[in-house]
Amino acid sequence: AQQLPSLYDLVKKYHLTPADAFYIARPVLQDKRISSPPKVDTKVGGGSSDSAATTAVKMEEEEDIAAKKKKKSDDPPKSKEQLARERLLKAQKRNSDGPSRYLGMPGTPLCDTAKLLLPPSTWDKISPEFYTVFWEMDRCDLAVPEKLYEDQISKLKAQIADGPSPDLKDQKWSKEKDRMFKTMSKLRDEVAAQRKNQKSVMETLKKRKDYWLADMKSKSETGSCFLQYCILPRCFLTPNDALYCAKFLETILKIDTPWLSMIHFYDQLIKTIPSCISGCTSHEAATYGRFLNEVLRNLISWKDDAAVYQKECGSKRGFSSDFFVKNAPTISHFNYCDVFAKWCRRIYSYFSGGLKSDSEVHQLNTMSIIKSVHKVFPRLASHGAALSSKLREIAEDEKNTGRSLAVRAMMVHTFLETQKKYWKKEEILPGAPAKAKTKASDVGRKKKSPPSSAAGSEKKGGGGKAGGG
Repeated sequence: AQQLPSLYDLVKKYHLTPADAFYIARPVLQDKRISSPPKVDTKVGGGSSDSAATTAVKMEEEEDIAAKKKKKSDDPPKSKEQLARERLLKAQKRNSDGPSRYLGMPGTPLCDTAKLLLPPSTWDKISPEFYTVFWEMDRCDLAVPEKLYEDQISKLKAQIADGPSPDLKDQKWSKEKDRMFKTMSKLRDEVAAQRKNQKSVMETLKKRKDYWLADMKSKSETGSCFLQYCILPRCFLTPNDALYCAKFLETILKIDTPWLSMIHFYDQLIKTIPSCISGCTSHEAATYGRFLNEVLRNLISWKDDAAVYQKECGSKRGFSSDFFVKNAPTISHFNYCDVFAKWCRRIYSYFSGGLKSDSEVHQLNTMSIIKSVHKVFPRLASHGAALSSKLREIAEDEKNTGRSLAVRAMMVHTFLETQKKYWKKEEILPGAPAKAKTKASDVGRKKKSPPSSAAGSEKKGGGGKAGGG
């Protein structure tokens, strides 16, 4: 942290993107030198201020200075190992406080810095507090990998129960067994600390959620801005970041964050698939595929079970038919199934277009994404058969013989064929009889609604307003 430039300098001086700068600085964002703007009293339009949070940070700085003055000058010099260990313990103490200490609070140094990283007009659509909440947290702040810890502890228990190997002496086995017991103890302590941190983070998010987007001037553009400056830049970074983005979407819906239309957000997200396919590297395509797989898994679970949809979406403001009407009804499960069917057709057309592209890079990226999502998409037998046929055609093309393109196409074709038994017939997908669907469509055409929102074009007219709110 001592050699690392501040977050502001990483973006403005070294010309990194905010996504890359946050990725580098995230482990040490609790360090005030890293998160603070060039001048503490810099005022930028947009966003709110909170003197209490700023005062608390200043008090911490004064306490640190006072603590340093108390150290005696005649203390014996410390070795490099001791200094390194002290720095590690300090970092662990900062992390043990959890990012929830000032998470989502206005007026913090990180919020002041964030205002300088993006165009001023951005803060009419999304608040610095919501922006920094997204970029400050990591996957372990939202979900504790309980199963991984349980599996590792079970393996250690099994090794102890099996006893020593024949060629291992009793003394060595005793030391090895002690080591495994200590490892299990550390794992239990670590998962307990993660549970405590995750609980603290969730409590803080629930307290702050009503204030994140309430004062935005352009609420209709909040979803698009969130997608542009938060989700898309981060879901390409690493597999862990891709899974974090999907988990963050689950979390803001679960805690019922107001003024963010999730139905419109998912519609906008799916529309960006072609540009994501054509504008990324092979590694980024595989990472993006992980994110898309988690997103589609949730969308499908809501479509397949009306009870799950009602529990997770039906009572949430993110699925409201109109944000600007008090107590407006949420989107019905039937209408959601209709929208989901359109999303499936759209995704199929994007994948089909990517495989038919003249660019080998586009073809390879499309194959990587299909491989990542093959267990959840395609859903329809007609879509699956068409994609599988095109992949086989690419693999068997003479001009591709011996090339990586043909090998990748045959591999993805094989993956799709393993899921063939789960594909559904065309008429099953919408989740309702054809006649009922026609009547719902007629109703949707009678009511006026902007074409910008997928939900608004087939549901109540208010859906267009909710599309960006």
